[in-house]
Amino acid sequence: SRLAEVVNGVAKIVAIPKVMKHFLWGAKNRFDFVKALCGTQKLFKLLPPEEVPKVVHLVNSIFLSYRSKLFSLPRNTRVEQTTHESCLSFALGILQLQKSNGSTDLEKDMDNDDADTMHWRDRLVAAWFVLQFIDERDLMVGDSKVVSQVWSTCKQLIEEETGQPLQRVSLGLLGRLVSLALVDMSQMPDQSNSTKFPDLSALRGMFSQESFCRSFGNALVFDHREDSSVGGGHSAQWSSGVEDIIRDAASNVAQRTLFPWNRMRQKSGTFKLQHSQLIESILLAIGHENAKTTSHFLLQQGKDLVSSPP
Repeated sequence: SRLAEVVNGVAKIVAIPKVMKHFLWGAKNRFDFVKALCGTQKLFKLLPPEEVPKVVHLVNSIFLSYRSKLFSLPRNTRVEQTTHESCLSFALGILQLQKSNGSTDLEKDMDNDDADTMHWRDRLVAAWFVLQFIDERDLMVGDSKVVSQVWSTCKQLIEEETGQPLQRVSLGLLGRLVSLALVDMSQMPDQSNSTKFPDLSALRGMFSQESFCRSFGNALVFDHREDSSVGGGHSAQWSSGVEDIIRDAASNVAQRTLFPWNRMRQKSGTFKLQHSQLIESILLAIGHENAKTTSHFLLQQGKDLVSSPP
């Protein structure tokens, strides 16, 4: 159709390196790119079914190209900071939408399945953008409403997206937030001496709840490599781009350890060093008294998991 030809032409233009470079610079350009890439579900509904796979492939290629070239961009003016916060709010709004928000009529089951799949993919891409764009400046001098929304969205995804890629990305987002919270911000030129550390009341509130600690423990379990001996000996097969997003999230769960290498491997079938580092960072961030309560919940969850059948 005519629309499919136009979409293919625009996608090929965006994929040109010079055009892609334009979307890497400036907070406003990045915001426009996020809005376009996270709204592909509406576009796919308008295309003929036979044209959708081709457009999906082009969109995935654009995303992977953008991912490989993305870099940290300083924000030197208040306008850039405001635009950056608007971009985060937009992506967080997509994440807070429910997966099944369409009609549930029996005659539209197939259409709903397709819509839910694309909506799930849009939410995953939005989570990746939040993971990449959030930084220590947001926790210190950013809009408190946006920061609170980031914490609440991270909590919601860990609790609700059991075993799904979105849960693994939210686990990486939690690790990034905790790592940023432990950074010494006293050297920031625009930071007063009275507030050198970010507000971690949301993190303390999350881990003071036994229900969330159980969801967090389950998220760590699902973050392990799948057992290929189950399900016919096949590992999970993700569509293009999803595995890259999960890999980026896994690299943010905890900071990389350069040494030691001799006594313990970084990961095994039953132990993952990044998980221990993440728990340690969380306990350090929430304080001694809160850490005792959280440790009790996590230890009880660990005992239940060990005693449960495989």
